[in-house]
Amino acid sequence: MSDCKETPVQFGPDGSLIGIVSTPSECSLEPVACLMLNMGANHRIGPRRINVKLARQMAQRGIASIRFDLAGLGDSGAASGAEHFLTQAVFDLQAAMNLIETMLGVRRFIVIGLCSGAASGMSLAVTDARVIGLLMFDGYVPEPTLALGTHLEPRRRRTEQSGGDRQDSALASAPVFRQGCRRGAPTSSTPSLRRSRLRRFAAR
Repeated sequence: MSDCKETPVQFGPDGSLIGIVSTPSECSLEPVACLMLNMGANHRIGPRRINVKLARQMAQRGIASIRFDLAGLGDSGAASGAEHFLTQAVFDLQAAMNLIETMLGVRRFIVIGLCSGAASGMSLAVTDARVIGLLMFDGYVPEPTLALGTHLEPRRRRTEQSGGDRQDSALASAPVFRQGCRRGAPTSSTPSLRRSRLRRFAAR
């Protein structure tokens, strides 16, 4: 703890978000900070206090971080609006980045998310260019993706057999999640990006 300074913060448009900012007490500050948030409805400390341990380890290496509760979770108050959970999570994460920018002058961020935190991190990354990295653990394959994969697999086989046009060829080369995928099966950041790519092809 002697190598780490921890500051409780209250922030957000309504001042309802609660978190802890961890910074190095002696070494110089790196130009990137980490965001850590809830896993499901769990408190911001994470399972077995993993966020606390990680924040202090990073601070000893010059990396600042903020671990905080999203609106309506842990110590944070409920959101004043009626946004979808993921939309509200993005707003909350952006408020945390704004706070770190104001406090420390850091403008680049890495999001560390477990379970639902992985989905929130991905949603933020595609929305805000300040996010330069993601660490996502134990995310989930959403059910609509499975339905999409089931629908597109026959088209992929037909395209491979016939050669197809440019659009179909691109779709054929994209990874497809087949019907046999287990609902709620863990996935990593790479399949998540591939699913996003697959959805873009399907929407054309």
